[in-house]
Amino acid sequence: MYSIINKLLNKILHRNMLYYNKILIIDDNNNNNIVYKVNDGVNNYVLKQIRLLYNFTNEYEIPLKINSNYIIQHYNAIVDDDYYYILSKYYKGPDLYDVIFNKNELNTVDDVINVSLQMLYCLNECFKNGYVHLDIKPENFIYDKNGFLILIDFGCVHECDNVNYTTLHHLDHTVGTIRFISSEVLYNKEYCATTDMYSFSKIVLEIISYLRIPMEKFPKYFINLINSCYTDNHKLRPTPQQVIDLIVNI
Repeated sequence: MYSIINKLLNKILHRNMLYYNKILIIDDNNNNNIVYKVNDGVNNYVLKQIRLLYNFTNEYEIPLKINSNYIIQHYNAIVDDDYYYILSKYYKGPDLYDVIFNKNELNTVDDVINVSLQMLYCLNECFKNGYVHLDIKPENFIYDKNGFLILIDFGCVHECDNVNYTTLHHLDHTVGTIRFISSEVLYNKEYCATTDMYSFSKIVLEIISYLRIPMEKFPKYFINLINSCYTDNHKLRPTPQQVIDLIVNI
C-alpha cells in the first residue's frame, strides 16, 4: 500500500507519503472499496481504492469535467493490479448525515432552508453540465473547511438531457440508495434530469421529520417547492436552478 500511495504522490506532487490510515470501507455491491486519509508532510488527501469492475470513468472523470467548487476535487489516478486508486482533496467533514442525526447541528427553519439551498447548488452543477448523480443521500454531501457542502461519490452518475429535462433515459439496472431513489428508477429502471430532485426532497422531508418542526413553521413557498420535487410524476418536478431562484428571490 505504501508503494501505491507514494507512486501517486510522486507522480502528482513529487513528494512521498509520510503516513496513511483507513477511514472508511464502502460496501458497494460487495466491492469493498476502501477510503484512506493520506498525509505527505504538508497536506492531507483522500485516497479511494476501487475494484476494476467498478464504474471508474464516472467516479473519476465526471467530477473533473464538471470542475466546480461544489463537487469533489480529484487530483489524479492510477491502476495497479485489481484496483483503481483515486487521489482527491481532503474534506474535513463531517458529512450531512452526521450533522443531521449525530451532531444535531440543524435545529431551526433557517438551518433547514440553508442546507437545502446548499444541496441545490451541488445538484445544479451536475444538471447544467448534463449529468444526474443518481445517488443523492446525506452521506454523499460533505462539509469543507469553510462550512460549504460538497457533493461526492459519482459512481452512479449518468448523462442526461438538461434541455428537454423531462426526457426519460434507460438504465441497465437500478442504481442508488433504496431509501432515496425515485419511482422511475426503482420501478422502471429509467431516469431523467430531475430525478435527483426527488432524492433531494426526500432528504429535506427526513430532516424536517427528524427535527420535529411543524410544517406550518416553514414558509408556505418552501413547503410547496419541496412537495413539487417530491412527486412520482417526473414531468412536474422543477430543476435545481428553478428552485434556487425561487428561494433566493423571495
